[in-house]
Amino acid sequence: MEIDVFKVLPKITGAEAKPGALTEKKEAGELTESFSSLLSKSMDELSSLQTQKDVMTQKLVTGETEDIHSVMLAAEKAEMALQLAVRITNQVIRSYEELMRLR
Repeated sequence: MEIDVFKVLPKITGAEAKPGALTEKKEAGELTESFSSLLSKSMDELSSLQTQKDVMTQKLVTGETEDIHSVMLAAEKAEMALQLAVRITNQVIRSYEELMRLR
């Protein structure tokens, strides 16, 4: 199953992803800085989703909440974000390996 990052990322993180965003002419330092900040922000968001899922699950288990619907939504949202992060990481690694092979 193929996942279109540009359609899924905004729904999960609220961040805007544009297909042409990386093709704009920028200085190398700007691109590195923006990629670094994007990566950092994405990892923070992933961590936040995982923490929110854990807190909501704990509240359900301890009886503080009975809203299983919200707990399941939080769990699925965190799972989808993690799957997306893993897929993106794997693709970046494959791309890097391909570039190294071309050298």
